[in-house]
Amino acid sequence: MRISEMGRAIRQTDTGRAWWRQLASQLLAQVVRPWHGRVKPQMAQPAGLGVEDLPGGVGYTPTGAAAALVLHTQQDFEAWIPALLMDWLAGGQVLVLGADAGQLDALLATPALRAAHDAGRLRACLLPAAAQRRLRQEGVAALAGELRRAGHDSATALFLLDAHAVLAGASVAQVRRLARQVRRWSAGLRRPLALLFPLHRWSEGGTGQDPAGMAQLVTTAFDHVAQLRTQAEEPCLTLYRWDGASGAVAQARYGLQPLSPQVNDGSAGPRLRYSGSLSQGEWPTLVAAPDADTVYATLASVADQRRVPPTWRIVADQHALAEATAQAVGATVLLDAGEPERFEELAALVHRLRSSRPLSLKIVVRETRRRLRVHSEQVLLRLGATSVIYREIGFSRLLRMIDESRALVHAREVETDCAAALRGHSVEPVRGYLAPGMFIAQVEDALARSRGTGLEHCLVHLLLLPSVAHLDALRACRALRDGDLFSADAAGVYVFLFGCTQADLDDVLARMFSLPLEQCFGAQLVDASRDGIAAALDELRALGPADLPDFSPLLLQPGTASRRVDTGHAPSSSAVPPQGLAQPPQAPPDKSATDLQRALAGDDATAVPDGNEAGDATGAEPAGAGADIPAAAVLTARPIGRTRKRLSSERAQTHREAP
Repeated sequence: MRISEMGRAIRQTDTGRAWWRQLASQLLAQVVRPWHGRVKPQMAQPAGLGVEDLPGGVGYTPTGAAAALVLHTQQDFEAWIPALLMDWLAGGQVLVLGADAGQLDALLATPALRAAHDAGRLRACLLPAAAQRRLRQEGVAALAGELRRAGHDSATALFLLDAHAVLAGASVAQVRRLARQVRRWSAGLRRPLALLFPLHRWSEGGTGQDPAGMAQLVTTAFDHVAQLRTQAEEPCLTLYRWDGASGAVAQARYGLQPLSPQVNDGSAGPRLRYSGSLSQGEWPTLVAAPDADTVYATLASVADQRRVPPTWRIVADQHALAEATAQAVGATVLLDAGEPERFEELAALVHRLRSSRPLSLKIVVRETRRRLRVHSEQVLLRLGATSVIYREIGFSRLLRMIDESRALVHAREVETDCAAALRGHSVEPVRGYLAPGMFIAQVEDALARSRGTGLEHCLVHLLLLPSVAHLDALRACRALRDGDLFSADAAGVYVFLFGCTQADLDDVLARMFSLPLEQCFGAQLVDASRDGIAAALDELRALGPADLPDFSPLLLQPGTASRRVDTGHAPSSSAVPPQGLAQPPQAPPDKSATDLQRALAGDDATAVPDGNEAGDATGAEPAGAGADIPAAAVLTARPIGRTRKRLSSERAQTHREAP
């Protein structure tokens, strides 16, 4: 080959290679450029989140990634969404997609948004629920194509006003596929993209969708999730996953409050601002609050102390306390438990404070004079109290407990109806012995009233020793509190304890009986579940009249009043025996009961004479004390031996299993 021909061939080869390189570069640019633009979007101006003064640079909507916004009430919608869209409009055009025309009309009722719509900066279009559901099959690319044909470009922010139908009813695979497609699509946008999930619209519309389940699904499907929820009249913005100035933020809760009218002109509706309260974690822990070290205490709660810390604020009474804590955020409130007859006032105050103050406010109730019963303590906790400080705890320990609780945030659900909560936890002012029929009715009423409250009750069937008489065992039983009831059948004594847990049962029974249980009873059957108590009452109701004696006339008649232990309830509550109860035949008494009768009588020996002191060799009751004793006394005259048969080491407890 000549040199000239070789040069021409090289030149041709180089030209061909250059052409192919140019073609390959063009093809590669067409493939890579869109993905390159998606990876590094350029945003002309940050878009605000619609909330003022949020710390840490979290007050901006992310760009290049879709954001999911969750709401719980219409009030939350009105307080947040118009302000958020106004922040977006400050950086350019915004396109709003609504599921129906009513949603768009309600949004454009805000004067500032209506003006932006009339000026062409805010556009509104429909994306019905049926079209949202088709995205599962057609994919997000179909929606992106429709928006491009409608004039939407990457410089226009996109807000989906109600994205319920996008996820409702979707399978796990569909949710994952949609999340990937939305993630790729939003990566190529230079303005924000947000999907709103208003939970209140689904619950009110009867869609059958569980709002709590949908909220959990949203938090798993999107990378950026924010939720606004008003609790105890305090709006709280929760950023489950968000971007801040120094990196990612997770599980952060920001307390909010309305912006002052002097700053907000109201044209875009109300605006919210950060109140200074910040908590973090799945179980929130208070990180910051302007008054976290402040303690408000009523005078009665510290009346037994000579000195209190100088930083505490002491107020005269509960009314003054409500006024003093009007602007409290993370402070501690110390209340006196007071007297039982004023418990409803205390409960109402606790509920009012919890319902109208931030959840970071601590409400501590201190016992000073009387102990609270278990059900009273429980209703205070359900109404919003942080803790109850027992009377045995000293003031120095109280100071440490208050200091240790400064980071607490109330996380329990609060009862919305204070009166209903009090009714469910209240106990009827009845105590002591009741005839079997009245006993069954009273226990069933207590179970019905406390249903759904979580209160625990105990029903105990104490089986008498063969040598112990029913009447002596009943006289040894002292009902010290309302709701403590007892009755009897042929085998022994039934005791019902309102609001008593099984862990406290032994101590309560020991206090109720003036004699050791082992001296009167050989075993006990315990029912601590609602189903078990109901089954035991059915068994008691099914007994025949001969097995259900009524001891009311004996325990309440004037001739024996000095002998019986005071049951603490009005005689009218159990003086009339139920109809249809047959009276068993009478049996002669036994003079071996002398020692036990003296023990039952206590120190009042002259008021309770036994057979020897009365000069009666048979041990019978003196005239006037037992002349009118009815035939129901037959079981009380059973011989009482002096031998003490103790309960077994396991106390012979048998726990009925709930059916």
